[in-house]
Amino acid sequence: MLSSNLEYPVKAINNHVQGKVIVKFVIEKNGTITNFEILKDIGYGCADEIIRVLKKTQARWSSAILNKKHVRSYYTLRVNFKIPFNQSKPYIQDANN
Repeated sequence: MLSSNLEYPVKAINNHVQGKVIVKFVIEKNGTITNFEILKDIGYGCADEIIRVLKKTQARWSSAILNKKHVRSYYTLRVNFKIPFNQSKPYIQDANN
């Protein structure tokens, strides 16, 4: 879902910007996501694009469970942006990999 909606910002492509963006957020008990925090950014709209796509996924996340109860938790997502060839998409890498 994330990778299919993520668009490489034209401004980043035009400036030959590549690299890793890291965003941390909270998964609420009900599966929505809040409190976006950019831990690493390469600029040119890349972090904004990740947040835009994440906001489209509201209520599709699974909250953590502790003692049989849903609890808030942090999640860190890493996205590697590489200049796309043949209309390919930026590569998304889960922080837990």
